[in-house]
Amino acid sequence: MYGDPNAGAKPAPRSATAAPPAGNVCGLGLVDALRIDVQPAQLPWLTAEIDIVRYCLEDELAHQRARHEELPEAATRHGRASARDAEPGLERRAYQLQALEMIRRQLPIGREAAAAAVAGPWGNAPDDATPGLEGPAAVVGPAALMTVLTRGATRHVADALAEALGHPGLDVDEHTDSRSGWHAGELPRVEPAIAERLRATAAAAKAFTDGYLDVLAHQGYRFDPGHRPVFTDEPE
Repeated sequence: MYGDPNAGAKPAPRSATAAPPAGNVCGLGLVDALRIDVQPAQLPWLTAEIDIVRYCLEDELAHQRARHEELPEAATRHGRASARDAEPGLERRAYQLQALEMIRRQLPIGREAAAAAVAGPWGNAPDDATPGLEGPAAVVGPAALMTVLTRGATRHVADALAEALGHPGLDVDEHTDSRSGWHAGELPRVEPAIAERLRATAAAAKAFTDGYLDVLAHQGYRFDPGHRPVFTDEPE
């Protein structure tokens, strides 16, 4: 039983928790949907992450449907427990795929352009991957799904940045004698286009990291951490 923590005493004054900085995320506490402002450099990575999650969901849905179809016809027809338990999972995965497509349609970037852009700083992404987009694009989706996409994209763009920095074209000889200084031939010569692609990847990594931290902070927000609700159906 939960008693009133303030019974018999004057309640101490409390203040609401200060809201986290708005950042690029809109939503506080337990919410149904999140709006995230995505920078142009993030769009290819978010598009790629949607494709990855879609593939995983489609594969899982196919396996669930196969198991459901293997159930005896009588169990399916008469709604036995095994059939009833399988149906919500099928519906949930099917809706998640629909929601992914709804999110994808908000991204102003083509599939081919996105794929080329995430191929790495050494790829041949078109210069007009996001034509006419100079500022962030607002993307809205179910809170749980947006959190999964943001986390996955953050991880993948960070991996890509680490891989790019290990490319031979950016490598230096770690055994060079520091006492003799650098010689011109020992430093990599980075083409301007490659440097720009590398900066874009780094910018996307920073934006996703900031966005993911904002997503966690906003969803973890509690207006009054000291409040303990009292339910009328609790035993006394």
